[in-house]
Amino acid sequence: MGLVDWWRRFRKATQPPYDRNDLEVVGDFDSPPPSEGDEKVLAELVRLGADLTRSRHTIHFLYFPNKSEAQSAATALAANGFIARSEPKSIIPSKNQWPVIAEQMATVNSQTMTVTRSFLTRLAEQYNGEYDGWEASLD
Repeated sequence: MGLVDWWRRFRKATQPPYDRNDLEVVGDFDSPPPSEGDEKVLAELVRLGADLTRSRHTIHFLYFPNKSEAQSAATALAANGFIARSEPKSIIPSKNQWPVIAEQMATVNSQTMTVTRSFLTRLAEQYNGEYDGWEASLD
């Protein structure tokens, strides 16, 4: 495969709708209350061999009713140490939601995720949005 072919496959896989055929579903973590879902994700990370004492790439998902509030939230997230971006190309027309992706290197465990979830939930609510959860790399 040449560089041009690789680039086309990469662009296709990173543009909405995402090509997720090669991803493995490791579990369903949508359970009330949200802390139970966090604990399931942490348990799955440990099961897969993750050392939870090490910092890892984490991604958080937030949704807002309009572009202005999404951009304001992204700015507030950046001011609090996140790499944040509003994703206008991936707006969900049926729900009129503007996604914001917030990334950081962080240690994930019960205590840190309780604090992080609380902070991100409050921030999302401040801009009339919602915090939808997180994912983390294995290492």
